[in-house]
Amino acid sequence: MSFDYKKAIELSLFGKDTSIHYFYIIEGYDYLGFGITKNPHSRNSDYTLFGKVIPFVYLYRGTKSDINSLEHQYKRGLYPLVQIKEKNREWFADEANLDLNTFKKMVDKQISDWDSEIVLCAKDYRYTECPGLEYLKEAVLNEED
Repeated sequence: MSFDYKKAIELSLFGKDTSIHYFYIIEGYDYLGFGITKNPHSRNSDYTLFGKVIPFVYLYRGTKSDINSLEHQYKRGLYPLVQIKEKNREWFADEANLDLNTFKKMVDKQISDWDSEIVLCAKDYRYTECPGLEYLKEAVLNEED
């Protein structure tokens, strides 16, 4: 493995990891959840039930630092979570009283309030039907897509 000088310079100058990561929103049978990943294809394959893929309803792309900050907003205790540690998953507990539309609006507002480059890059993402990572690294969707 070679040393990545560009990444080291970015980290030392800006204190920010600029590698690409993803934040996803998932809605299962009785739950609303979220998470982060470096590889959406691999992560989405973890969400199957009896052979059926549970899609990421929304998939956002950004730098690792920005995506981690976005996830932290929802893990810091403002909303009750059910955490399944062995599978590294977070779901909102029923007491959170959040639905998909409300949570998406919260995420979009958080992104618009920050000076970040987080963008929506996919809707209804299923690893079995998706374009590859190269596509996701460039894709930008608007609300009409």
